[in-house]
Amino acid sequence: MAFFVFVKMTFFIMVNPNLKCPYLVEIRSSQEKIQTQEDVQKFADNRLRKKEHPLSDSKHSMSRATVWSCLEEVYIGCTSFDPNMRFSLRDVEVLNGTYDVANICDVKLKATQSIAIEQLDC
Repeated sequence: MAFFVFVKMTFFIMVNPNLKCPYLVEIRSSQEKIQTQEDVQKFADNRLRKKEHPLSDSKHSMSRATVWSCLEEVYIGCTSFDPNMRFSLRDVEVLNGTYDVANICDVKLKATQSIAIEQLDC
């Protein structure tokens, strides 16, 4: 479960680089009183129980549809709430062979993001 959450967070941030966390769009537009970290956690837990994916920002919608489409596809596949529909590691490896990631995904990672990926790249 922890790996699933890590993958979900990693890909969410990669396809939504200007959002600091999932559900930020919903939190900003919510009528609920959300002031503490615990409030944010309860809000996110409630959305997850309802099987609601976080909304993406509109700023990068064109990039997600074009140059980041491979990342978007992996994000959607890895975050399916239905385990039978969720991508396996093998599915992601096949996608890596399908896309020339170096040429298609022009994603610039911040130092902290690239360091985290390097540390987990076994």
